Order: sequence, then C-alpha cells, then structure tokens
Amino acid sequence: MIPSFSSTAEIESLSIALMWAVFIGAFAALLVYDALGSILSMLIRLVDRLSARRHLHD
Repeated sequence: MIPSFSSTAEIESLSIALMWAVFIGAFAALLVYDALGSILSMLIRLVDRLSARRHLHD
C-alpha cells in the first residue's frame, strides 16, 4: 500500500529528515568504531605489559 502525501513540501521535509537521520547515524557509527578501536588498543598494550612482566620473572 502506497502512502498518500498531501503535498510536495511534506515529501521534501521527510527526505530532509531522512538525510539528517542517515548523517547522524553514520557519525555515531564512526564514534563507536573509534571508541572500540581505542579500547582494543589499550587492551593490547595491557596484555603486552603483562606478558613482558611474566617473561622478566622467568
């Protein structure tokens, strides 16, 4: 079933809202990706430090 729009302005406002939603979603995805990358990097550094300590005691 095709929704009926009353005017072209309504379609235009919906397309602008959709464009902003896609833009904000992409920006949020980049922030999450960056945060996960930094957390993973910190975990790798922590594991490296722990493994280096173990090798020193051996």
